[in-house]
Order: sequence, then C-alpha cells, then structure tokens
Amino acid sequence: MIPDIKFRSAKEEDIYSLIRLILDNEIGSSREDINNLSYYIKAFRENLKSKNDHLIVMEKDQEIIEMTHLTILTHLSLKLIRRGNIETVHIKSTYRNKSYGTMLMNYVINLAKELGAEICQLTTNKRRVDAKHFYKKLGFVATHEGLKFNI
Repeated sequence: MIPDIKFRSAKEEDIYSLIRLILDNEIGSSREDINNLSYYIKAFRENLKSKNDHLIVMEKDQEIIEMTHLTILTHLSLKLIRRGNIETVHIKSTYRNKSYGTMLMNYVINLAKELGAEICQLTTNKRRVDAKHFYKKLGFVATHEGLKFNI
C-alpha cells in the first residue's frame, strides 16, 4: 500500500469533494451541477438508510482522490447469490494511470466479498473507452449487454 492512502466510508461533509470528482471528466462535467448540492445530499441520505449501500472514498494525504458506490444485491436466480454492484467509480484525473484505481477496485472487490458477494458487476458508459480497458485489465468480462430506459 502506498503511504498516506486511506479507504473509508464517505461522510455527508464529503459531498462537495465527491461532486468535484464526478465533474473531473467529460461525461460528468456535462450533467452534474455543483451549485445545487441538495440533490446529492438527498441521495446520500437515502443511501445511508440502506445496509446494502456503501459509498467508499480513497484519501491520499487527507484529500479525496477516488470514490465508488458498492451495492450488495441478493438475486433470486443463481441460488440466491449475492452480487456486488459497483457504480460511480471516479478518480481524480491527476491520479489516473498510477495504480490508484487498481487499489480502489481491489479494496471494493474485497469489501464485496466480506459482505457475502460471490460476483462483482459494473457498468460503464460506452464513451469511456479507457475505463472499459481498465476494468478488463482487472479481470472483468463483458458477459451481458446493459440497457437503459428513461422514465
């Protein structure tokens, strides 16, 4: 482990820093609004109510440089297997391609395993080619096709 690296659960006072991470890429910068944190605070509080939701941050020298959201899901199929659903993976641009993402993903996968998951799954935007390559290097395999329906 690199010195001064710490993983922890996110706190409500982290929200501004978390949104800054999301804004630190082309896709996030086009859809988020850091000037109105009320939506993010509401979502954060909703996640706190669930024992299956885990918003994890990585700090380096007391600065939040990465985040992800892990949700543990129990499915009726596959003999009630528990899955770790990994979403909202964001890494500060100055720390990309320096092994920090791998450390975060390893931490989250191990946490999912500790929480009883037997499979980890994630989705990534098709425009995030580098992210898709990164996940494949970690051993993730594109076994399904994801679809969305806006309501």
